Amino acid sequence: MNSITEPCVIISASGMCEAGRILHHLKNSIGDRRNVILIVGYQAEGTLGRNLVEKKKKVRIFGEEYERRAQVIVLNEFSSHGDRNDLLNFAKNSGAKKIFCVHGDLDQMEKFSQGLKQLSHLRVYIPERGDIFEL
Repeated sequence: MNSITEPCVIISASGMCEAGRILHHLKNSIGDRRNVILIVGYQAEGTLGRNLVEKKKKVRIFGEEYERRAQVIVLNEFSSHGDRNDLLNFAKNSGAKKIFCVHGDLDQMEKFSQGLKQLSHLRVYIPERGDIFEL
């Protein structure tokens, strides 16, 4: 695949563009202006995927710096996650007494935890590395 020169579409699971085949595809295509990198999922802070979403000119792949010449297009419409209201309703009706926010950017987890705390029966935590909780 690395030697293909005619137009083609490569579909690869991203995993935030942090591991797997996507790294090889990006390494071999990111420097070509004719290419498009289409991102359809959330990319966490500090990941290669987020650097692409933010259209950084230079990115690191396998420890080496590459200049991004490929165009980046982001389509957020393909998320399979529930939205904020869906998640709040789920928590409200779950019967849970404690909720741990462990996925997402810290500022968004903090905002979401405030919404959860308004549901009076819940204790909400944003654990830090090394925290221990009794369930």
